[in-house]
Amino acid sequence: MDFLTAFPYWAILVIMIVNAIAVQFMKIDVQDDEKEKEPTK
Repeated sequence: MDFLTAFPYWAILVIMIVNAIAVQFMKIDVQDDEKEKEPTK
């Protein structure tokens, strides 16, 4: 498999790894989000 054929597969793998590392450093809080917001009425 030459470079141009393998490049998309390697690029997808690299993007997935970088994304997984980025998500590890993100602070994601999804609980009790509705209760903290003030009603807009």
